[in-house]
Amino acid sequence: MKTKTTQISIAAALIGVSITGTALADPMSWQERRLFQPTATQLAAESRGQVMIYDRMDSGVVDKALDNEFSRMENMMFIRVQDREPEGTVEEDDDC
Repeated sequence: MKTKTTQISIAAALIGVSITGTALADPMSWQERRLFQPTATQLAAESRGQVMIYDRMDSGVVDKALDNEFSRMENMMFIRVQDREPEGTVEEDDDC
C-alpha cells in the first residue's frame, strides 16, 4: 500500500512540475493562443459560425487582434476589456 501511495505522489509531483514548466515557458494565455495561433480545428469551427468570447483581455491585445486578425473579426467578442493606466492600475470596461 505504501509503495502505491508513493507512486501516486511522485506522479502527481511530476505532473505539477510539467504544468508549471509549461506555464512559465509560454507567457501567452490560452485566450491569446486561441486568438493569435488558432488550430485548424478552431478555424474550421469559426468557418461554421462559432464565435469565441474573450474575457478580461488587455486593451492592447484586443487592438492587436483587431489589426492582425481582421478577417476573423466576426468570430470574436470581447467582454470586460482591461485598460492599463500609466500608474499601473487597471480600469475595466463594463460594456455599458
